[in-house]
Amino acid sequence: MLLAVLALLVLAPRPLGDQPMRNRRGLRGAKAGKLSLGRRKPRIAPSAPASAAPPGSALVPSASTLPSASTVASGVPSAPSSASAAPAGSASEVPLVVDVYEDPLVLVPPTADGTKAPVVIAVHGVQSMPESVCDPLRETLATRAFVLCPAGIPVGFENGEKLYQFGSAAKLWDEIEAGLEALRAQYGDEVDTDKPLYVGFSQGSILGVDVVIDEAKLPYSVFVEGGQDAWSKPRIETLEKEGGRRVLFVTGSEYWVTRARTAVPLFAGTKVEVKHVHLDGLGHHFTPEVAKTIDAQVDWLVDGDPRW
Repeated sequence: MLLAVLALLVLAPRPLGDQPMRNRRGLRGAKAGKLSLGRRKPRIAPSAPASAAPPGSALVPSASTLPSASTVASGVPSAPSSASAAPAGSASEVPLVVDVYEDPLVLVPPTADGTKAPVVIAVHGVQSMPESVCDPLRETLATRAFVLCPAGIPVGFENGEKLYQFGSAAKLWDEIEAGLEALRAQYGDEVDTDKPLYVGFSQGSILGVDVVIDEAKLPYSVFVEGGQDAWSKPRIETLEKEGGRRVLFVTGSEYWVTRARTAVPLFAGTKVEVKHVHLDGLGHHFTPEVAKTIDAQVDWLVDGDPRW
């Protein structure tokens, strides 16, 4: 009887939390106080996400049917052989190793014309993953710029996929800077990391306001379904002093469209121009439609930047 019980204990499967680290995509351990994080593996020919929101990305009560669409205004190199397969004319996904942080997802523009390509920083929502914002940009912004999608902090799994979120604006910017440094090291003169275009969704937008104003001092930024309630006249004036020039709000839910419409008038009287594009019926999602909307506004956003 005793032998039978021991055999059952040995053969019984262990719960996920007890699995050896080498069999999980999470933390691989810590040494001398410095985390060694699991590496992201490039996927082969990933497809664009469905219109459903990434798990846990929503920071609003619910998406709802919205009023009619409106627009309110105020005022590259070939990918290395390790890149994933991509159709001709579209961006390639490449591996990029970043010390301390989880490796970001990176899209590389398909061709080079002898000039440095600019960078887009795309930041996902809470309990989501880099693919949720990177994949919709594959056929738009990523055809003319590097797209850097930081991973964030692992917070769990869903359907076998690791989910992430970000701790604070300062930590998010530190992770972005590590990614930009890795881009420069890997691509050298083929990439221009100066004055990147910031694109945030949900938590990426909420934290992005502080990133753009306080941490990075970026001139161009896009806030999709988040952060519209974080603006005030003093904050906008600070951004103006730090060189901020253009801000784009993209909303799809009643919750955030209301806050965007309240924020737009605050930019009046400053040198920071703002536009608000509302996508009727979109809800709280980051979809190819959102990517096309941003792409259509790039010439206005970057204000004649020749790299674009």
